[in-house]
Amino acid sequence: MITTQSFTVGYWRTRGLGAPLRMMCEYANTHYISETYPTASPKWFEERKPQLQQKNPLINLPYIIDGDNVISQSNSCFEYLGRKFNLNGDTEEEQLKNNQCLNQVSDMRNAAVQLFYSSPEQFNIDKDKYCQNVLKHYDKFEKWFEVNKTNYLSSSAPKTADFHLWEMLDQHERLAKDLNKPSFLDRYPNLTRFFSRFAQLPAILKYLKTEVANYSCNDVTLAAWAGKSS
Repeated sequence: MITTQSFTVGYWRTRGLGAPLRMMCEYANTHYISETYPTASPKWFEERKPQLQQKNPLINLPYIIDGDNVISQSNSCFEYLGRKFNLNGDTEEEQLKNNQCLNQVSDMRNAAVQLFYSSPEQFNIDKDKYCQNVLKHYDKFEKWFEVNKTNYLSSSAPKTADFHLWEMLDQHERLAKDLNKPSFLDRYPNLTRFFSRFAQLPAILKYLKTEVANYSCNDVTLAAWAGKSS
């Protein structure tokens, strides 16, 4: 898909929730501007946020700007780009599957963020238990692929939820490496095939060579585990 429209994706200078949105733009082969904000800078809270609040009082990171539209709230951003790029599902069944999976990935990320942004002391206490608990999400997605028998979560081509799931799996591969643990994917053949298949998409291969793809997973000044680029 090629679009002539230009979008702005705003987020912290990390991968986080920004990465799936940037990947969606790359996959759609559309021009986009990546506005990023270091947490130590007043650029977001004192400058850009007050400007955008004039158009959207709900404004937060991430956000999408599309002409006069300013969209905030994470899943709303995913769904908006999904509509623009036809990535929310081609049928009602695909849309329903995609929406469920998008929310399931959000549950996975919310649990991860509690660990990643805990204190260093709490991180060391909780990390082993977390590494066991996160497998509940892997179990669900592994079974999902088994039941639905599709290459991606809702169809034979990537949809919105696939971008977010791949990002979370990749972050957890980095986490396993940093903790000297086996890959979280070791017992999950369906997820392993998905992870590899998605990464080999031409647009994703191109994205992975960009500067924004090599940001740390989380904020290096705030997170107990930042997932720095190797």
